[in-house]
Amino acid sequence: MNRKLIAALLALALLLTLCACAPAGNAPQNTATFTDDLGHEVTLSSWAHVAAPQTSFAQLWQLAGGEVYATSADAVELIAKAGAV
Repeated sequence: MNRKLIAALLALALLLTLCACAPAGNAPQNTATFTDDLGHEVTLSSWAHVAAPQTSFAQLWQLAGGEVYATSADAVELIAKAGAV
């Protein structure tokens, strides 16, 4: 009887672990979310090229793991000094 109980518990444990393999309904997407100066939450879901008009924006984007396509000259100088380019 102990073997049947152990086998049943192992089968139940296996079934429960397989339930965790199901795809989630809200799978994370490749997005970037931030709050602007007015307090609005902005979510970007697609970006081919990012242009940062100010140094602080370029630095923030790069610190978040992004790549800046175009920015002002002073931002390029600061980023080069930091060794990010």
